[in-house]
Amino acid sequence: MKKITTFIIAAALLAALTIPAFAAAAPGGQTSADSGFAGSTLTKEERQQLAAQLRVVRQNHLEIKETSATNAQLRISLRTRIKELKESGESLPDETAAQLKKLQAQLQALRTEAGETLGDVRALSLAFRSCRLNDDFDGMTENLDTIVSTQASRIDVMGQMNTVLDEMNTLLSGN
Repeated sequence: MKKITTFIIAAALLAALTIPAFAAAAPGGQTSADSGFAGSTLTKEERQQLAAQLRVVRQNHLEIKETSATNAQLRISLRTRIKELKESGESLPDETAAQLKKLQAQLQALRTEAGETLGDVRALSLAFRSCRLNDDFDGMTENLDTIVSTQASRIDVMGQMNTVLDEMNTLLSGN
């Protein structure tokens, strides 16, 4: 009885894991990016170009998520170190405190810069979808190029923020 139950559960798991893999394949052997443009008047080269740009957008999105997670981890580390310093009653040397204030001002400026692009990608994505419905290749590529450049600037600013947070952590750890 146990062997039969185990076999049935194993078969159910196998089916549950393999069915989505087959369902993800688009009909006709098209890639998922090409199948999104099925029924459009775009040429194969145009579809491939758009698919490549969409891959870049997705990769940038993942990089932004990873950078954001690193940023959050650095902030937690910084807060923990500050809390430890307060609880221990230690005071920072004047030069370290001055450097931290300078870095804090720099961090605030970077936050403001990052906040200026917040929501831009969402609006551009909606514009891209509108162009996609109208088979406007030029509009789609223009929107995707703008999305990629916006993401690149966010990645750069977030990287700078992580560098500043890391410097602040290093200053507090060196105390």
